[in-house]
Amino acid sequence: MINRKKIIQSLYFVLLLIWLIGVILTLNFLPMQDPDTLTLDEKINLQKQFSINYDLGHLFIKISEVSLITLTIYTIVSFLLTKYKKEKQS
Repeated sequence: MINRKKIIQSLYFVLLLIWLIGVILTLNFLPMQDPDTLTLDEKINLQKQFSINYDLGHLFIKISEVSLITLTIYTIVSFLLTKYKKEKQS
């Protein structure tokens, strides 16, 4: 049987990899001159226009962030529950 710790470590690795892919997909590879003069909407439109796939990258980032938070909460709760059970048995 595969150890639960290995599964959680593998999930963290996969989620961080998905996050990194999302960041790469949303990067704008064209240099901008004077980005301070642009409004936020213009910056987003330029990033959407010149990135690899902005919408998919943004979706990957959001999914990985939510999954990382959920996995972290699960890990903390399971750790506290096992610690509480060990103390109760002693």
